[in-house]
Amino acid sequence: MSNQELLQAIRAADTEAVRHLLAAGASANGEGKSGELPLLAAIRTRRVALVHLLLEAGADPLAADRRGATPLALATALGFEEALLLLRARGADAQSDPHLKSPDPFVRAVREGDIAAVRRELARGTSVDGRSPAFPWERPRAVPLVEAVRHGQPAVVAVLLEAGADPNRADSGGCTPLIAAVESNDPTMVTRLLDSGADPNLRVGRESATALQRAAYRGAIEVVQLLLEHGADPQSVLDKGVASLIRLRGPVLECLIHAGGKAPPEIANLLQQGNALP
Repeated sequence: MSNQELLQAIRAADTEAVRHLLAAGASANGEGKSGELPLLAAIRTRRVALVHLLLEAGADPLAADRRGATPLALATALGFEEALLLLRARGADAQSDPHLKSPDPFVRAVREGDIAAVRRELARGTSVDGRSPAFPWERPRAVPLVEAVRHGQPAVVAVLLEAGADPNRADSGGCTPLIAAVESNDPTMVTRLLDSGADPNLRVGRESATALQRAAYRGAIEVVQLLLEHGADPQSVLDKGVASLIRLRGPVLECLIHAGGKAPPEIANLLQQGNALP
């Protein structure tokens, strides 16, 4: 049983499909191709029934994804109180959560939205991009602008951009501010970053996905449209092949084609016959 199918059902908020796939053997803790965990995907939908279903199926409430993001940190950033209650009841704790508890005072202030502390750290000469003075060539584990976006702190984002933060700076896990905004399905933040110079076609590594690819496979139509309006390449998604494209929602495919992308004939026929995913 493919965990990619499970993630697709979660992103579509299809509770019955998720229940069926879990019963058929899909893992509540298995990663998708991009490294996303089912519980994190469920929290992003803000559907408490999905979060509860995955926890009951054995999803680890303490597990972190490849970038170090945890369920508790994500639910906190989204203000998802119902999920926080479920996670805490299963042992998740802000005092010990590695993503919420940063030893770096600047990162901690960014995550908590403490603008006064953020300004103090910047005035002291702390790198606005989180670079280490000793190893400036290395990508930091936590990039302040990425953390501000991920934790839903728009006022901190404004301060960091004003101070010269690079909207294309990636952390050690390959996450950029724009990717973090896409993963949070936050059109307002996506627009702010694009207007500040974020590159919608940026790939951090050869195997990494662009912001448009991530938005398309999440079915985030408004975000897809914004990225296309700011120069994202629709062909970067449509070149993925029929087996991959068939998992995209019809409205997303139509946006990509309308923006000048060329879909394989099989996909074009699927749309014409009205058989694409709604």
